[in-house]
Amino acid sequence: MKTVGDKLRDLRNIYGLSQREFGDKIGVTRGSINSYENNVNPLTQAVKWKILQGTGIGFEYFDTDMSLNEAFIKYGIDPSKKLEFIEMEESICAVYEGVENFIDGKCEQNPLNIKSWFLNALFEGMGNFDICFIKVKYNELEPYAKNNEILVVVRENNLKNGDKIIIDFKGSILVAQYFKEFDDIILKSLNGKKINLKENDFNKNLKVIAVIKGKYFFDI
Repeated sequence: MKTVGDKLRDLRNIYGLSQREFGDKIGVTRGSINSYENNVNPLTQAVKWKILQGTGIGFEYFDTDMSLNEAFIKYGIDPSKKLEFIEMEESICAVYEGVENFIDGKCEQNPLNIKSWFLNALFEGMGNFDICFIKVKYNELEPYAKNNEILVVVRENNLKNGDKIIIDFKGSILVAQYFKEFDDIILKSLNGKKINLKENDFNKNLKVIAVIKGKYFFDI
């Protein structure tokens, strides 16, 4: 039985696209596509939604032993014709109750399709993207965020200097600010401590959970 990663690779290959090209079509980084295809990270519900939007291939293809040919029949796709992606004008928005649920992919409800222009109006300059809201619980991200504060995050592997990121470092979930110079990476925690790593050690010993784009508290 093929893995989910194998199925994603089969789907990408039948479109004749590289990992980067396929990722660009659905708004996901090449690194993420690579991690899904090699079963390093599980294919998230949000990404499945984007694949459904772009290709018409539904969740059942990934969630069962359905073959790609069977999926084409079920979803009314003719592979003998030139396969092209449907132009997507929507982004995926999901809400999570706590960081652990975000890590496990357990959102409060099915991800929502929201017009990209609406999210761009709210979060200017971010481009087309999928966005997640994490309602902080259980003192899990103190001192950065308190209970009931809401983090706006994206799943992103292409980090930039100054990015605030949620990381899993040696089993601890932390918020740190990311800086890179050549192959040296410095992570600055909010309490002033620094973690210095070479790039290889960073990739081996640390997992980036999300990039934080904003923090909000609503008193309603």
